[in-house]
Amino acid sequence: MRAILAFASTLLFCLAIIALLISNRIDVQRLTMEQVVAEKSALVTETITKLLYKTQVISALVIRHNGDVQNFNTIASIVVDDPSILNVLIAPNGIVSEIYPMTDNNEQVIGYDMFGEGDGNIEARLARDIGKLVFGGPFNVMQGGQALVGRYSIWIDAADGSKKFWGLTSVTLRYPQVLKAAGLDTLNNDGFDYEIWRINPDTGERQTITQMRNNNADRWFIEKHMTIFNATWHFRVYPTELWYEEPQYWILAIMALAFSLLVGVIVQNNSELKSMKLRLENMVITDSMTGLLNRIGLKRMMDELIEAKTHFVLYYIDINQFKMINDTYGHSVGDYVLTEFSADIKKYLSKEDIFARVGGDEFVLVLPNADDDYLERLWTNVEKIFQEPIFTTNDGTPFRLTFSKGIARYPEDGSIEEIMSFADKNMYIHKQGR
Repeated sequence: MRAILAFASTLLFCLAIIALLISNRIDVQRLTMEQVVAEKSALVTETITKLLYKTQVISALVIRHNGDVQNFNTIASIVVDDPSILNVLIAPNGIVSEIYPMTDNNEQVIGYDMFGEGDGNIEARLARDIGKLVFGGPFNVMQGGQALVGRYSIWIDAADGSKKFWGLTSVTLRYPQVLKAAGLDTLNNDGFDYEIWRINPDTGERQTITQMRNNNADRWFIEKHMTIFNATWHFRVYPTELWYEEPQYWILAIMALAFSLLVGVIVQNNSELKSMKLRLENMVITDSMTGLLNRIGLKRMMDELIEAKTHFVLYYIDINQFKMINDTYGHSVGDYVLTEFSADIKKYLSKEDIFARVGGDEFVLVLPNADDDYLERLWTNVEKIFQEPIFTTNDGTPFRLTFSKGIARYPEDGSIEEIMSFADKNMYIHKQGR
């Protein structure tokens, strides 16, 4: 039981330490993820916003000439200064009239009605209605593939001094190349997966914008909402590996189990050694036949009583006719008599009393702090037992056992040797008187 308790307690302690390490790791990981998602979402927003604001440069050109577009290609060539920009265009009343550059199949967009049916045109109509820069995408474009688009509503002065809607200017961004500028790919090297998603305004369904994930849909994550003009994107960061997928924690668990087993084995061996030592000590001080103390054990117990200055009564007891029992009925009967005799007397002894076999049929009984009433009661009970025959001979004759005893008192009658001798002499006097 000690070994099991030692194993269990050690294992629980080790597992508690491992659990604390895991908890700290998760806390650090969570803080890191919160920092990462904040930094990367800000970088994504900044990257896209900076490129979308180029629509205002084109818008300024249109407004300056009150809708009479001049030098569009010259200004547009200056605006398209980033490889992430697929094109810039203007669309009077929503119809694309100018686009730069006229490469990458951009010429196919000329004449396209942004207010008609098509992917991303919800954002075009929104830009017209609210008169602000509106962000849309990713969605399919005529040139092939997908793109992100910023559309800006242009209003010019009317003849009556009011403002009238002229059309749209637009910047189309290459997707997903534009997101690479935010350095999202480095997240995986840092032990994180990610996903950016939105609710598609055209379908009302969840749309993944970009992601790098390893089948961790059910994993915990940190999410931040990014507002890019009118659009809301959701940026999630996941741990690439959970703690139970990392080998070091399983190694720690195995080490904890092995260490706990070692502690259990040590405790078990120590317990067995103590038990063996106790058994050996008991063998040294115990009579193997009767289970009583032997001379060595008696001496130790009496020394302890004397050291504690305890008064006691000592009886030297001898079984009468024991040699005749051995010679007549055999040693097996003699051994039986010794065992039964000692067991019968032990029935009436208290736990403080000391009973020892010091010779073949010789016994010593030590009674600490015993008064006369206790002594009288003890021997009255013992003598009642031995009034009954202890065994029956082969011819059916009951054999009644008798014994002789001599008494001495400590410290009144001297030292251990003196009281042992005194009690022995009294015992022989008692034997001769029977």
